Amino acid sequence: MRLLPSTSELLIQGRDPRLKLNPESGANHYLCRPHPDPEILRLGSSTATAISPAGFATADALRNQLSEAIAHRNPESVFSEHTARIRSEIHECGRFEAETEVILAESGTMAHRMALTLVRGEEIQKPWL
Repeated sequence: MRLLPSTSELLIQGRDPRLKLNPESGANHYLCRPHPDPEILRLGSSTATAISPAGFATADALRNQLSEAIAHRNPESVFSEHTARIRSEIHECGRFEAETEVILAESGTMAHRMALTLVRGEEIQKPWL
């Protein structure tokens, strides 16, 4: 039973329309595919860069780990625990003050939108991570 989409499918999900694949080329708006492509030099932002073999392998291993976990547990609790762990690791690596909150975003564009929302004094609405 397949509990999660493939890693390639997961890499193009989200609200950023630039990630949508062109059916003819199989590439996104930036001409990148959602799997390692040895023919492409990896430069630029994460949206505009082909994924490296090491990056894809890491993402695929995490996808497999999460897929295994949600086979036996509630998916929301698995994802909640995972994002809490990531926040904690970022907080620890950054040596931030205790009251500093780490907020995750699906892309740099979304991070900018979230920052603007917070600067305006507005509350971040779900489904933000």
